[in-house]
Amino acid sequence: MASLLVCMANYVPFAHLALSAQRLGIGALAAAALISAIGVSSIAGRLVITALADRFGSLAPFKACHAGIGLGLLVWTTARGYGGLLAFAIIHGTMYGGYSALLPVVLADQFGLARLGRLLGLLFTALGAGSALGPALVGYLVQSTGGYGTALTALTVLGLLGAGIVMSYRERSTP
Repeated sequence: MASLLVCMANYVPFAHLALSAQRLGIGALAAAALISAIGVSSIAGRLVITALADRFGSLAPFKACHAGIGLGLLVWTTARGYGGLLAFAIIHGTMYGGYSALLPVVLADQFGLARLGRLLGLLFTALGAGSALGPALVGYLVQSTGGYGTALTALTVLGLLGAGIVMSYRERSTP
């Protein structure tokens, strides 16, 4: 459930961030550059956050990534210009990168290697469903309301619900 919810939030910026930037009066090229900022910061997040996981264990940085994705959406929701949207893109990319890199590590640490394939299959199914549902839901809400406010608020709630579920996880000894 946490992966479904966080992935509903995780993939919306790829479909909607540039469009929402253009609605704020930002030019098409600068708006598209926000997606590149997500990509670049995702690489940095994968490197830095996995290094933190080597030092502190995988679960704490994984939880931080979930919280960062949910809380980062607040930055997008309140952004009124390019600086705010760029800050969101960097936060989101960093947390998205860490989440992506740590997901299989956390599963292996928490449930052991014997169950990893089955669990990854389940989580990638949730990821696929979330990545399809999130952008469509936001698109529907934008068309229904005429703006991104309600859509981003709903997305933030979903992201924070997913983060809340992950925050309840406790360290397990590998079976």
